[in-house]
Amino acid sequence: MKFRENMQTSFLESCTYVAIGLDEKGETLKDEECENGELIKAHIFIKLKDGFGNINIQEGGIIKSVDKRLGWSDISVEVEAPTLHEIKKHILDLRKKYDGIKHTSTLLLPEKGGAMDE
Repeated sequence: MKFRENMQTSFLESCTYVAIGLDEKGETLKDEECENGELIKAHIFIKLKDGFGNINIQEGGIIKSVDKRLGWSDISVEVEAPTLHEIKKHILDLRKKYDGIKHTSTLLLPEKGGAMDE
């Protein structure tokens, strides 16, 4: 409850908070690459300031697909990267590059056989 109280100006009330590899300053710790060259897969859900529109995000690099959505978020971007740090960096770069982004939310996709499949 104390964490929620301290962070009330940083998150929407409907958010679920999960901190992955953060140090005392809130910076991402350097994480190890996945074993066997596997990539971490995630979806970045983007809410636009002007609603359902297009900000011309292009596929390439860690971005594998870009799709419009009919729901709370307006765009879904599928990404694959070797580390969480690289995914976080890309999300922050997207927010800087595209002024039309209001919020982002990220869903990490576990590999089959992980804890969520048990």
